Amino acid sequence: MGNGFDLTVNPLSGNQLEVLADDTNSLTGAEKVLVVQGSTVKETTTQDIADLGGGGSLLSATVTLTNAQIKALPTTAIEVVANPGATRFIVPISAVLIANTTAGAYTNINAAAQLSIEYPLINTKAFALVDNNTFGQTSNLLDGGNILVAMLSPFININVDTEPCAIFVNNDIGIVDNPLNIVMNNSSDGNLTGGDAANTLKVTVYYIVVDLV
Repeated sequence: MGNGFDLTVNPLSGNQLEVLADDTNSLTGAEKVLVVQGSTVKETTTQDIADLGGGGSLLSATVTLTNAQIKALPTTAIEVVANPGATRFIVPISAVLIANTTAGAYTNINAAAQLSIEYPLINTKAFALVDNNTFGQTSNLLDGGNILVAMLSPFININVDTEPCAIFVNNDIGIVDNPLNIVMNNSSDGNLTGGDAANTLKVTVYYIVVDLV
């Protein structure tokens, strides 16, 4: 059934839903599901089903960037987590980047380059940065000719006293009703060069979805 998922309802077992997901796709919470309750068929979503377990259940999304997508990241963002829908927003839990550049390292990486997973608004970061200003992290990830892993914690605001402080969410700053994208700031140097067709960058995000109202 579309999107690589086999969704099966057994009407003989009362209120039972079986969801079988393959290894190449992750549930986002937006998938439509038909559930048989007695003699009535109802439409719901995988997120609504997850919420029955207490709300805000942990979800994950994974995308694997090709060599061409990696090289174009400075000018073309890639969506990782789909828009959860109106009046809903994504709360980031953790993210993992796995870069396989064994076939060829990337070049033209600016000395201040940053990789980040963001809501679609400038500087609205969801996770900690992969930052060349911090021990050359961006270059280490992409120009090492190796398989490297970067584990990202949620983004933390720091106040003038260098203490963590709250991140406020409202409906007009690009968080509510928006996806999460992976982007690269390569200063004014443009797209990356080098690489190899066999290279990949696997991006996995763990998150929950919360209703604003």
